[in-house]
Amino acid sequence: MSPGHVAGNAEALLRLAIWARTGVPTPMCADREQRAAEIESSAAELEDAPAALDAPTWRAEVRSALGRTIPAAEIPWMRVPEVWLHAIDLASGTAFADLPARLTDTLPDDVTATLSTRAPPARRSVSPRPTAPMTLPPCL
Repeated sequence: MSPGHVAGNAEALLRLAIWARTGVPTPMCADREQRAAEIESSAAELEDAPAALDAPTWRAEVRSALGRTIPAAEIPWMRVPEVWLHAIDLASGTAFADLPARLTDTLPDDVTATLSTRAPPARRSVSPRPTAPMTLPPCL
């Protein structure tokens, strides 16, 4: 991960705030190529976006990159783990022990809830030898 990844996430979340404010569907990203190109962009606009949202727009529904329909009020929370977790994987000297207790208490439930909305992966067959197929159980 790079600092650009964190900034790119800011731009994607900004689009959700725009969607909430205008009602015009504005996905986090159109495709992986767009996402990759935006990894080098800035997070500055995200700081101003919440001020443009009033009470009704904070309740507006938008769709996350994972396809979840969420109220715009979740946008700031989506930013919190993005910044903290990448502070760890960017080798900034931050460790999991440095994360705020509220984050470490909330994040596992949030991740579990998100993953539980996904369809289970398809069963896959692998064959170590062409004549002996083996079916693996689905996994997360």
